[in-house]
Amino acid sequence: MYTICIGDDNVYNALETLTHKNGDRVIIIDIKHLADLKDFFSKLSQSDDLNPFQRWITHDMYDFTLPNEQIKSLVLMAVHKPFYAKVELIYNGKKRTIRSLVRPDFDQASGYLKNHLNAHGYFVMPALDLPLKRLATQSGLAVYGKNNISYIEGLGSNFSYLPFYSDIPCPQDTWGEPSVADECENCDLCFKACPTGSIRKDRFLIDTSRCLSFVNEMPGEFPEWLDENIHHTAYDCLYCQINCPMNAYQINQIADTIEFDAEETNCLINGDEFVTLEERTKVKLHNLGMDAWYQAIPRNLKILLSREK
Repeated sequence: MYTICIGDDNVYNALETLTHKNGDRVIIIDIKHLADLKDFFSKLSQSDDLNPFQRWITHDMYDFTLPNEQIKSLVLMAVHKPFYAKVELIYNGKKRTIRSLVRPDFDQASGYLKNHLNAHGYFVMPALDLPLKRLATQSGLAVYGKNNISYIEGLGSNFSYLPFYSDIPCPQDTWGEPSVADECENCDLCFKACPTGSIRKDRFLIDTSRCLSFVNEMPGEFPEWLDENIHHTAYDCLYCQINCPMNAYQINQIADTIEFDAEETNCLINGDEFVTLEERTKVKLHNLGMDAWYQAIPRNLKILLSREK
């Protein structure tokens, strides 16, 4: 990762040390590059290579409007997380175990970052609806893999981004073109691991219409071409990441098992409205990140739990 010198070097150096101590990473990005991103995505949205979903992302999803004139930078954190969690559910009287991705502890990460910068006279506020992966790769915080996922040394792909606006200055600019990890040059394991062929050799962008992560997070019936036997997590997909050499030291970082009793399992399978669930169930779903994709969870669980063990 690049080292950035800011107006008060000690503030940034202490912040970098603090984030590393917590297993996270951080970088400061000059706010002028928000205009660069806006221009890039404006041009990208006109590309004929995009499918309708990708066109919506590039044209409508992001908001590059600054909330106030005092903002000088973006503070981008990469917050580490377990690779996945084992989830135990009681289904038809039997204990069944599946895998689920895990939500990072954003509250803890944002808390120590805000406390540090506020203590030195800088404000911090959430930055919403920005292209975080592009920010990370153009700032030098991360690099791309061939699977279009971003990687950070020491974390692999085992993290999620947390962005903030701030008035902390960033006089040393590390902005540049995104790069692909050196490890990808002679490696095609992600191509071979992808069960739907969404990772393409003929272009950098993946085919989101065939990506299992996209398909199993959208509610409704699965497309006819999808083999339901390839499902292996409650949502999202880990095939390319599990097989990636850059995650060799990450795949054994498994969270503590989270248990759902028979009553909770039935509520999830039946698709009970989220607001009607018991608080203990909501907390578990939130910690697993399932609450973000709750409408698709009942369908996915039915498939995973209906398999013979």
